[in-house]
Amino acid sequence: MAQNNVNQEAWRLIDEASCVSSLVTENDRKRGEVNAENMYPTTKEETDCMDSLLNQAREAAEDPREERFAQRYAELTDVVSWSNSRHKTWSWALIAGALLGVLLLWWWTNSRDKDIDFNQHWVSTVEAWIPCDTTITYEQCSADVSAPYEVTMSSANKYKANKLAKIKSDIQTREKWIAETQETAVKDNTKENRETADSYADKYGKEIKQLHKEFDEVAKWSFDDAKNDALKWTNVGVDNAKGKANRILILLIIVIVLIPLYIWTGYNYGYDITASRKHQKFLTWVRKVGFALAGFFFGAGLVFKFFNDTYVDSNGRRYRDDSTGTQGTNLFFKGLLMLVGAIIFAFVSIFIMLVEVVAGLRNKLGAKGTVKEAKVIEN
Repeated sequence: MAQNNVNQEAWRLIDEASCVSSLVTENDRKRGEVNAENMYPTTKEETDCMDSLLNQAREAAEDPREERFAQRYAELTDVVSWSNSRHKTWSWALIAGALLGVLLLWWWTNSRDKDIDFNQHWVSTVEAWIPCDTTITYEQCSADVSAPYEVTMSSANKYKANKLAKIKSDIQTREKWIAETQETAVKDNTKENRETADSYADKYGKEIKQLHKEFDEVAKWSFDDAKNDALKWTNVGVDNAKGKANRILILLIIVIVLIPLYIWTGYNYGYDITASRKHQKFLTWVRKVGFALAGFFFGAGLVFKFFNDTYVDSNGRRYRDDSTGTQGTNLFFKGLLMLVGAIIFAFVSIFIMLVEVVAGLRNKLGAKGTVKEAKVIEN
């Protein structure tokens, strides 16, 4: 880079300092030309090495005030200064998104609590069943499975009847399939139809036998057997609801802890910021796309009207339909779109925040990853 013999050794050291960063390619080193962005060091070691070379260049300079040399020296000194300084990298927008996520998770946790109460109510209902005769034969049993849950769980007899009705419905469905294929084979007596009828008779015939066996086992249930099965079923519902609530609660706690960690790890040295440039570009893209989608859905919920509530009569007069159905439907879809936008905003914020915290903790703990060592010619 030097144009004459003045400061020749100093310029050699300056050129060497420009190539310290592991971002500099081998071709750039050979050409002696380095992209301004690539000369920024990616580790503390590279930064110290660049600083040392600059100090050596200043001492070796015959004319340190020479304009080009002084300008280049100042530029690289600024690079070292920036790399050795901490910079705020956290964003209020991401914190706002994470706080919104906390509110959504808290609301979801409360809804899970309602599910627990709902399932616990049916456990209590089953425990309060009054002993009764639970004898039901196949002929007495209905195949109607449309009984409401409240009716099914009101007594041991109705619970057992519903259980048997489901089995009998399955039996009758398979009997219908067999009968239909056999009827088709009789009307259109082709080899293909006969084979289909035989196949259905064999396959579903075996299933019908198994279902009859299952029916007989359930039909033998006493009051205690029906109650124990119902308690097992309802307790599974309680356990599932509690499991979902606990998972949401754990996620809520993680997000709450993530926010202060994000701020604490959000003051990084310049060389750490340079080292993470590649994943920062990806996160910037995720943020732009995610926030754009969130804004679209939320804005659509605010602006769009899905069902027209203004009409024009035959005389050209406009009037508004204030019926509860139209307004309620519009409000539902508006709220749904706004909720989708809020969820996207929160999810993208938490995702980016999580990646930033992991990278920040690695930097805080000194785990810089596998950054290449600087290829520097030692004097």
